[in-house]
Formats: sequence, structure tokens, C-alpha cells
Amino acid sequence: MSSSKWGDFRGVLDADHLDLIGIKFEDADTIGFDYKKFLETTVSELASKGY
Repeated sequence: MSSSKWGDFRGVLDADHLDLIGIKFEDADTIGFDYKKFLETTVSELASKGY
């Protein structure tokens, strides 16, 4: 993608925007995305780089 030319490609998540912040709807299928683990890992990696 042209929009991702900066930075390092880190893969594709099996999640949508609501999954990333932990919002689930009653009739939604559960995909098992662990948003807390994702956020913890992301923050930890940014902190280790000094951000």
C-alpha cells in the first residue's frame, strides 16, 4: 500500500477498529482478539524505543 511506505510492516491483525479497543456487540462473533495484550505489547515496544 502506498499509505504504508513509512515504517516497518509488522503484519496484519485479524481485528477491526472496535476489536482494537475492546468493544464487543452481543450478536458479534468472538474472534478471540486480545486487545489488552496487543496494547501492552505495543506500549512496551514504543517505550523500549524511547517514545
